[in-house]
Amino acid sequence: MKAVVKTRPEPGFVEIKEVPIPKIKPDEVLVKIHATGVCGTDILLADWKYVGRSPVNPPIILGHEGAGEIVEVGANVKHVKIGDRVGMEALLGCGHCHYCRQGNINLCPDWDHLGIDFDGTYAEYIAFPAIGVHVLPDNISYEEAAFLEPISIVVHALESNPITAGDTVAVVGPGPLGLFSIQAAKAAGAGKIIVVGTSVDEKRLQIAKGLGADIVLNNGDSHAAETVKELTNGLGADVVIEAGGTGTSIEQAIAMAKGAGEVYLMGFGKESTIKPLTQVVRQNLTIKGVVGSLPRHYETANRWLENGVVKIDKMVTHTLGFNDALKAFELMKNKEAGKVLFKAEL
Repeated sequence: MKAVVKTRPEPGFVEIKEVPIPKIKPDEVLVKIHATGVCGTDILLADWKYVGRSPVNPPIILGHEGAGEIVEVGANVKHVKIGDRVGMEALLGCGHCHYCRQGNINLCPDWDHLGIDFDGTYAEYIAFPAIGVHVLPDNISYEEAAFLEPISIVVHALESNPITAGDTVAVVGPGPLGLFSIQAAKAAGAGKIIVVGTSVDEKRLQIAKGLGADIVLNNGDSHAAETVKELTNGLGADVVIEAGGTGTSIEQAIAMAKGAGEVYLMGFGKESTIKPLTQVVRQNLTIKGVVGSLPRHYETANRWLENGVVKIDKMVTHTLGFNDALKAFELMKNKEAGKVLFKAEL
């Protein structure tokens, strides 16, 4: 089968290779991949800049956003069957630690991450633990279901910090997580949605407008917080969704929040510090990190897609085959795409 493989632990060395179809274990299913999305994590892995919980050990098949059809089930699998159309969770907990036993597998210190700890979705077939698959409603396409993972993270964020009808919501970072957040905020009844990007985000900001953003700003690298305050009569946003993942975007997100407002951080700004600490205290802000998602969040993401709460048609700007993997990575890296989708049959 064809697969996109990170072959060596250094920048580059992503190859399209022919590899054997995997053999499944008794608790696994074999899924024929139909569609899979490109994430920023895949680009970091390709450039060998990813810093995760545990070392990545090439060779490994990349990809963790995918959907397909079950073509084989292991001997111990009872809850799904051959022919089921499914999406897949990205994080799988150890099952026995303190956090897993509480149901918080996203906090498991020994989780396995699809496409990082074991072979991912950039392949024609994948062997995957059956406990982590979600059967798709009939009206969800494989292309839509390929994005269950990023949508589930937005579900997690809004579960933690629900938006009240009429709220002013600022979304910092118009990447895929930000674009899904716009749609979710709109569906939740946000009164005004302000999206903040930088000078290189023009294409994505235009997509944001098409998805329901009321105001888009490209000054996230300078005076975005001041502009948001001006647009809200000096108050700031009730809810700020930080999806940029840089030190600047995190600092700006905190600075643009209203007193007693809520800020949730979805981006991994590893180099950042909370500089406006007095802002957090004096403004009585609630700041919450959002990492990964849980099985229930995937189920809700399924319903969001089923009922049209979020849509992918305006977000997916490029559909390519695995042979064009390097082109796909460049499109995302240069922010020339809203979202890139791989279709295995292309």
